[in-house]
Amino acid sequence: MTGACSAPKHLPVSNVSMTEQLRIDFENGHISKDSYYSYLTYSVFVQDLLPEKYDGKLAPRDATPIIRQVKRTLPGLSPKTQEHLKQWIKP
Repeated sequence: MTGACSAPKHLPVSNVSMTEQLRIDFENGHISKDSYYSYLTYSVFVQDLLPEKYDGKLAPRDATPIIRQVKRTLPGLSPKTQEHLKQWIKP
């Protein structure tokens, strides 16, 4: 019975992490600087606020570097974004 059963077709699996996808989208101009750092913050503290595209889990040791990165960048973000992120990120 040739051809009676075919192997299921699989979609390509992306090996890009959620934080890597955020970085790629930011560097390619698909998201703004304020959105990038907001989404990084959400990825640590409030994942429900992330757009579905970036829904994913952080590796156990990802949070501290993200928090440090956002803290360093906070003064360069818009005043509105700074105030919003200060709920989670303490300067």
